Amino acid sequence: MSGSTARPLPPVPGRRSAVTARRRWSVGVLAAAGLFLSACGAAPLPEVSFYGNGAWTTTAPARWCVQDEQLRYSCPDQLSDVIATLTLGKGQGVQIGVPREVSDQFWVVYITYLDADGVQQAERTPLFRPDEMITYRALVKPGEQILEISVRTLIPTSADELDTLNTWVLAVTPAKAYVPPVD
Repeated sequence: MSGSTARPLPPVPGRRSAVTARRRWSVGVLAAAGLFLSACGAAPLPEVSFYGNGAWTTTAPARWCVQDEQLRYSCPDQLSDVIATLTLGKGQGVQIGVPREVSDQFWVVYITYLDADGVQQAERTPLFRPDEMITYRALVKPGEQILEISVRTLIPTSADELDTLNTWVLAVTPAKAYVPPVD
């Protein structure tokens, strides 16, 4: 047999070669992976977490802006169905946790509350710079009731101004005061 060259066997009618089967299998796997990835869509939007009165909740942004190729921002209408809720009593605060997508930007917290006289007040935290903070505790005095908290990322619009870019909202349901039963 020296000097002879090996020749491939002719294909058996009705059977696929191993190469053809591997090729079809590879194409099938790649197609399935492509369908899976396209079904997953874009990455989920970052969520902010709120903790108070022994409960926690997370929420996606109520307002999310995207930047186009010309570096302009487009912001759709507010998405009211993504507002988180917690029940808090008077004097109870809220612990806020933000993901890296928020803490990598300028951000602030706005707090709307009723003071002890029932007058609505609003406060804003100092500006948090990128990578400065990832949590914040919103506190009120005894007798004051938090109504709403919003976390907002900001972008510079001029030398001295910042505009709101993205917003996460917590709406607070005031806890009902305990009234002991009358004997």
